[in-house]
Amino acid sequence: MKVVHFECGLGNQMTCYANYLLVKENHPKENIYIENLVYAIDRNNIGIFQWNGFELESVFGLRFKDVIDIVKDKSLLLNQMEKEYKINGGHNNSISAVTALNKCGMNLKMIGYKNKTKNKNGLKGKIKASLGKYITQSSKTHLGYVIKKMIYTVVRKTKKPNVSVYNNRSGNYFYPLSFDIMKDVHMLDPVEEKLKKDFVFPVISDEENLRISRLIQSTNSVSIHARRSDFLQYNNDCYRFGFFKKSVNYIKAKTKKPVFFVFSEDSEWCRSNMSVLGLNKNDKVYFIDWNNDVNSYRDMQLMSMCKHNIFTKSSFGWWASYLNPNPKKITISQVSEYYSKVYF
Repeated sequence: MKVVHFECGLGNQMTCYANYLLVKENHPKENIYIENLVYAIDRNNIGIFQWNGFELESVFGLRFKDVIDIVKDKSLLLNQMEKEYKINGGHNNSISAVTALNKCGMNLKMIGYKNKTKNKNGLKGKIKASLGKYITQSSKTHLGYVIKKMIYTVVRKTKKPNVSVYNNRSGNYFYPLSFDIMKDVHMLDPVEEKLKKDFVFPVISDEENLRISRLIQSTNSVSIHARRSDFLQYNNDCYRFGFFKKSVNYIKAKTKKPVFFVFSEDSEWCRSNMSVLGLNKNDKVYFIDWNNDVNSYRDMQLMSMCKHNIFTKSSFGWWASYLNPNPKKITISQVSEYYSKVYF
């Protein structure tokens, strides 16, 4: 038996689904279950925001074998998950889930998990913790930003994603959320056809999105996904050190008469800071700010229809670009551990 963990918003859920398909691809004769307990408990505003709940069924019509259905005492499992969730402060949802499942009779080993308690206080652990903290906070200064770029450039060349985690193996295993597919998109090659068949959005029927979709299809459209809110700690350098300006200038140098479509959960800020986004009064710009809450997936749908894509660190923007069918698309993202064809 294999169990694949799901959590967070739609972009991350799609990443989990890609992991699920890779596990299924390599274990064709086994039962593959999903686990999404974090959506079923009372989170009391603790920890990672789960956005609009579990959306893969409501948006794409996907259905799964759920591990909760084979647990004898569902109430006990949910209560245990809530306890573990609070113990972990709303973070490490994979650890909370696998611990809760194992306390309810499962015997699951977590893929890729190592107990680092013994080493975290050692010299190597302290160096790694300090480096991680510095990378996260480096967007505060230009020097930090330059060093961050250098670190990621080296890491991208020397540290390859661990493809072996999906290898066929006997026994009961639990697969946590992994972003390795964004470090090397070719990991998805075995399941690409299935992903693009399953990730088909509902037909657009409302007037505003129809109008924008027609503009996107009839112009040399470029989406700009400006992720802010809870991700500013990771994306702040984009707004401070010219990522958008470099990206827009690159697009203008490579394309004719680009039309820009700006997507953000903070459209008001974007409207007031067009120069930070590399845009000026001579550019043709549209702000898409009406797809909220359960309809927010329409933003990903519209971005995927654009000819080219610019996005900050975000699985939501990453999947929009991946689903973009334009064979000559230009994809631009910030310097990070995420895969991109062009990055600044």
